[in-house]
Parts: sequence; C-alpha cells; structure tokens
Amino acid sequence: QPGDPVVSGAAYSENGATQPRAHVYDGDKIWLSKSTSANRIQVMVDAPANHLNAAHFCNSGSTDRAFVIVGDGGLVYSSDNNANTFTARTSGVTDNLHAVWGHTDGVVIVVGYDGTVIKSTDSGDTWTEITSGTTEHLYGVTTDGTTWVAVGANGTVGTSTDAGATWSWGTQGSNDYYCARWDQGNSLFLIGGDEGKVHLG
Repeated sequence: QPGDPVVSGAAYSENGATQPRAHVYDGDKIWLSKSTSANRIQVMVDAPANHLNAAHFCNSGSTDRAFVIVGDGGLVYSSDNNANTFTARTSGVTDNLHAVWGHTDGVVIVVGYDGTVIKSTDSGDTWTEITSGTTEHLYGVTTDGTTWVAVGANGTVGTSTDAGATWSWGTQGSNDYYCARWDQGNSLFLIGGDEGKVHLG
C-alpha cells in the first residue's frame, strides 16, 4: 500500500470472491483492493484537477457490478465492469458533489453544494439535474428502497418518495449533518453530524 492514504470514502461488493471488495481514495486518486489479493492496491483513476469525495457500490442486478465515484467540480466516474475500468461521466453540474447512493433498480442519487441533486436511472452512466428546492449544502444521501433521505448544513433534512424527482425539506436542530444511512435491521434511518449528533427516524 503506497504511503498512508487519507480515506475520504469507501465502497464494497459482497458478491463473490472475484468482485472488488473496497475502494478508498486519497484526495485525487482511487485505490482498489480485491478480495483475491487483499494486500494488493492498484491506482484505478488519477484525477488531479478534482478532489474525490465519495464512492458507492450500486448493485445493478447484473453480473457486472456498478460503482460510482463523485468529487469536486461536478466530477462523476462510474464503472459497470466490476471496477476494472472507470469512465468519466457528464454530470451536468459544476458544484462540488459530496455523497452518492444507489439502489438495485439502477437509480443513483448524488448530492452536493448549494442544494445540488443529480440522478441517474442507469447505474451512473447518464445524469439529470434535479430541482431540489433547497440551496443548503448537502453532504449525505441514502435510501431504504422506497424513501430517499438527504442531509446537509444547518440541520437540513430532505425526503423523497418518488426516486429523487421531488423533495420535501425541513430541519432537525441547527447542526450540520454529514451522513445518512438506512439501518435495515432496525428499520430506521440514521443521520449523523456535528458534535456527535445522531438522530433516528
């Protein structure tokens, strides 16, 4: 493993020993670890002009699993061949993108600065900008398969029940929230942010 990379995000596949197991990236590089040789790290993408912020493994329901990586300046990379290669995609936006989440139906939602929301229905190949209805910076997004949740600055929490096409916004306190996750075992959403704040819903 080269140096001591700062991990700003990770994504993994659970679909067999030959599938990629994890991504970690250090600012402007993506490192790939495969389960067949867990100690071997490969540089997959080098994008020195754009800081990379988040990655997600999107189970597209096919043999070739989809990965999506996002970063500053509207950067989006995706792979539809088990992360063997990544392709730069046209996101249609220039804002910094901070979080990505996908679902088995091929829908992927990305959120970022100034209320930016973009959506893909083909596991990350093509993208459409969504009028989100907020201008707050957004830092996290997730779904339970029916409801999507996005979180961000100043206590911002948004929900969508139509696969990200429209959003309803509110606030939960005034802290910035940086992540959102669906806890399937307990059937609830978790959001976390400043000062160790964690809310369940």
